[in-house]
Amino acid sequence: MKIKITYSEQERAAFERIRAELLQSLPNVRQHSSTAPNGVKALYLTTCKN
Repeated sequence: MKIKITYSEQERAAFERIRAELLQSLPNVRQHSSTAPNGVKALYLTTCKN
């Protein structure tokens, strides 16, 4: 499973709450982030294959 979340700085508080819930629900998840030139940030979560 792959999940991509994009957010702006104004949405950061909501993003942090959602991220914490996802990480608690998906214990063996890989994550990385990036920032687009326009300031939009993205978090990528990938579950490990069984």
